[in-house]
Amino acid sequence: MKNRRDFIKTSALAAGTLALYGIGSKVAIASETNEDNLFKLPDLEYGFEALEPYIDTLTMEIHYTKHHQGYVNNLNKAVVAEKLQGVSLNDLLGKVSKHSVAIRNNAGGHYNHSFFWRLMRPGGAKSPKGELAEAIIRELSGTDNLQKAFSDAAKTDLVPVGLG
Repeated sequence: MKNRRDFIKTSALAAGTLALYGIGSKVAIASETNEDNLFKLPDLEYGFEALEPYIDTLTMEIHYTKHHQGYVNNLNKAVVAEKLQGVSLNDLLGKVSKHSVAIRNNAGGHYNHSFFWRLMRPGGAKSPKGELAEAIIRELSGTDNLQKAFSDAAKTDLVPVGLG
């Protein structure tokens, strides 16, 4: 059995893989840069309060303005130190094993958070569609079972059969 941390990590990797291969929502991540060819925090396309009651305003504000901004700030420090200004986020990540730990961790954090903000939408889709929906039905007999499995796993250190 896996623990909760492994389950969350595996779930995040699965979501990223699904998105990369065009299953589920298609979200392109284009990282903006400023006039110094350094990365900047992407605009949030909705207010901090827009996802209530699911995610509260303060959590959104802190996560966006402090946590994600921290990845951007630290990535920029590493980019300047390694003279990589103007290299795109996709290019950094495409050769991530060739870069320092600071580049790897912060470029990844910046990309993941940019992806995260774009995936979440006020009033967004209530259930998956297309290939993702088909896979959930095939593997778990529907989204109700998927939601129950995630909820149960969040309450324990165990990963339910079929999700591990």
